[in-house]
Amino acid sequence: MAEGVGLAASIVAILQITNSVISVCHGYGAAAKDAPWELSKVNAEMESLRNVLQTLQLLAEQAGFASPSAGTRLPTFALLCGPRGLLNCCLEEVRRLDERLKAPSWSDGFGPKRKAFIQALRWPLNKAKTTKALDDISRYRSILNLAITADQKTLTLEIQKLSISTNDTALGTQKDVCLIKDVASDMHADLRSTKSITLGMQLGMEREKIHQWLSAGALDPSTNQNRASRSRQANTGSWFLESETFTYWKASSALVWLYGKAGCGKTVLSSTIIDAVLQEPQSKSEIAVAYFYFDFNDVEKQKSDKMIRSLITQLSRQSKKKLNKLEALFASCNNGGRQPDVEGLLTVLKEVVEGFDETYIVLDALDECSDREELLECIEEIQGWKLRQFHMLVTSRWLIDIKESLEPLTEPRGRICIQSALVNADIRTYVHEKLQNDRCLKRWSSKPEVQEEIETALMQKADGMFRWVVCQLDALRTCLNLSMLRKALKALPTTLDETYARMLRSIPEEHSEYAIKILQWLTYSARPLQLEQLAEIVAVNVDGSPWFDCDDRFARPEEVLAICSSLVATEDVPAGTWVLGEVGSRMYNTTQVVVRLAHFSVKEYLVSERIRDPAAATARYAIQETQANQSIAAACLAYLLQFDQHDSLTPNNPELFPLARYAAEFWLYHTRKVGKDLGPIEMLSQEFCLVHREAYLNWYRLDDPESRHKLVSNRKIAGIATPLYYGSLAGVTELVQLLLKNEADVNAQGGHFGNALQAASDGGHKSVVQLLLKNEADVNAQGGHFGNALQAASQGGHESVVQLLLKNEADVNAQGGHFGNALQAASQGGHESVVQLLLDNGADVHPKGGRYGSALQAALDMPFWITKDQREAVVQLLRSAMASQPPPAPPMLRD
Repeated sequence: MAEGVGLAASIVAILQITNSVISVCHGYGAAAKDAPWELSKVNAEMESLRNVLQTLQLLAEQAGFASPSAGTRLPTFALLCGPRGLLNCCLEEVRRLDERLKAPSWSDGFGPKRKAFIQALRWPLNKAKTTKALDDISRYRSILNLAITADQKTLTLEIQKLSISTNDTALGTQKDVCLIKDVASDMHADLRSTKSITLGMQLGMEREKIHQWLSAGALDPSTNQNRASRSRQANTGSWFLESETFTYWKASSALVWLYGKAGCGKTVLSSTIIDAVLQEPQSKSEIAVAYFYFDFNDVEKQKSDKMIRSLITQLSRQSKKKLNKLEALFASCNNGGRQPDVEGLLTVLKEVVEGFDETYIVLDALDECSDREELLECIEEIQGWKLRQFHMLVTSRWLIDIKESLEPLTEPRGRICIQSALVNADIRTYVHEKLQNDRCLKRWSSKPEVQEEIETALMQKADGMFRWVVCQLDALRTCLNLSMLRKALKALPTTLDETYARMLRSIPEEHSEYAIKILQWLTYSARPLQLEQLAEIVAVNVDGSPWFDCDDRFARPEEVLAICSSLVATEDVPAGTWVLGEVGSRMYNTTQVVVRLAHFSVKEYLVSERIRDPAAATARYAIQETQANQSIAAACLAYLLQFDQHDSLTPNNPELFPLARYAAEFWLYHTRKVGKDLGPIEMLSQEFCLVHREAYLNWYRLDDPESRHKLVSNRKIAGIATPLYYGSLAGVTELVQLLLKNEADVNAQGGHFGNALQAASDGGHKSVVQLLLKNEADVNAQGGHFGNALQAASQGGHESVVQLLLKNEADVNAQGGHFGNALQAASQGGHESVVQLLLDNGADVHPKGGRYGSALQAALDMPFWITKDQREAVVQLLRSAMASQPPPAPPMLRD
């Protein structure tokens, strides 16, 4: 029993200090303006160590390690917690790291004093010491992983290596190694214990694989949280934390809605609330916190399903329970081969939340969600669960659809309008702090009366708008003397629109074309852009003279920021960098500077009719979505066309072309957004798809659309699908039409789905399917994942496409493919209308075979998230058809 208690105590001790280090890193990350390189490294390694320790703790509990016989049954675990055992070594290393990170007067509490204290500190670790400490901790973590997997032979070798490097404990470690060798045979003999450990480790690995699947798109909300926390000033937001509404929210299972106009500080307030909840003393053992920021700067963070996926990932990482429905959802999606639907995700979210005693959810900026109707339906469904001790808080602007949805779900005291009277004190604190500490504004620190003059002028016109104040302070930084300052204070704009108009008018004429390109990209890019990517845009020539000219690059990428002044902002975020290899790719962690529009109100102004006011002289900067996507798609194609030689891209030079991966991944996306008038895209796509075949091959090497993030360098032109196939897969009707006019082979084989028709049918792209059929695509062509186009459309529930294929004489009973036939595919997906359509067109309900054996069995094996009514409706349809269709007569037996 002593060993069991020792192991449990050691794990708990390391976990506590590991969490302390992570908390310190978060503190530095939230408070520091320029987070050092080492910060992300320390945080990442501590997160990894915590995951291993939590798995080890879970396995020890499952193995009953507190029992008297545990030490003999699991000798490796017993060895870990010896006086000179691995856990003690790891504990000491992490403890030393924690002590070096914390200053003598460090405070672990939450609040403005702690943040102000951190801001006054310097990052205490240097790169050399950090690297050595992390290498040691990484080594301990790797050996712990080996212990978990019960890889006895490898574990012995690793501990032998560790003993060689630790001279002062060599004798004791050699004895430990001998002990491991002595008990190795016992470990292999104890099949039951080994099986338990192996299954436990498999569970941990499977959970991590599921997390990676759910996190597709790099949906890390902590980047938004850290950004908002960094912009928060000490003592702000206390008006809400000390309010009756905050107490009411924590004490009940009520929904709270905070709303206010653009620029009033809702996102920063959200970060304050999240930090406050995270720092609450936890009297219960099963309390979970999750959050999500909808973000106009990031297309992937504007979707309701990505929000649910993020919440599930965050909560399941905090759960020690087995999550059956999460695992079932993963399995039903071909073990991560395809993405789940919202119904399945909501079912899993409910299971995860029910596993905690208490759950806090914060959702910021509902108004920045691109599918707001679906989001509001999700919130209504979640609130309809009536879960105990479930606390959800959301923020948004006041919009009629949000009001109509949330008012019935909230009590009057759960709806708070963020008015100027509530936030003016926070704004005054912000102004005061900037005047004292900003590098340029503190030039007035010796003149208190001037500082008061600035503060008074700003507060008179702020009207509760943080964003307006931020912009004015940025403008006042350029005032070098008192005359300039007072002139600027007298001419302060009264609205955000007027503020942005002034910024645009101040752009020099020679930079205006650059500014237009930059603002177009930042407004409608498919994902946030790195500084180096944005800087490449100015050197792209869509007229091909040449496609890209390195001489047109700015001397420094940072120059693009000066062009757009306060309309844009930057932040340092950790990221993965992909490097092209001979047979694949690798990814390593790094830090990148991301550029974004400074605020949602900037985008609103740029796309509004207000910017076209002739009196404002800003019409040239007005941005239309179609025109912007046309410009972006054309630039992507032109950028890719420069790689028109076989050796244009090598394993050593992709980093020399920062925009290459974005252009490869999203040129089809932006082309589809354009619609009918392709403009310059028509000429560029013909050059790309039909003339410059090496450029087309290099595009595929950069980004195979059917295998994201797997860079391939050894594929030949003959080994990849045609441009028509990929255009059909992406549903770009105009591109498909253009290629067909240029005599593309409509029935060419290739790709995961075998041919263009099946690819378009799988995506439900009716207009593309119609166009392909009109150009004599073989409706019954065999091959590909689903065997034929009809099965592909049926499994996705694309009723209009199924109808179109049947009208064009698709064989309703064609066999083959993933499900065996179209009826099984539609039945398993719970698509009642498609099942009915197939039956009405002569689908045979009796054939045996395929993945499920029969359509009825496929219906009975529907995914768990499909409602009981849907399941019963499909089953009843099939049973009625079976009753009305006599089964085929058995073959006659010969004498």
